[in-house]
Amino acid sequence: HRDRLIGATDRQAEADGVRPGRRAAVPSWDEIVFGTRRKKQE
Repeated sequence: HRDRLIGATDRQAEADGVRPGRRAAVPSWDEIVFGTRRKKQE
């Protein structure tokens, strides 16, 4: 059941750019990694 729930939630989370259970960690990581890289590239 967890796999199915995670899969469904993962899709919704990916749409938001966040993973289930990582809504607080992923955004920060994205800002640090992707956000910094994007700023440097631009």
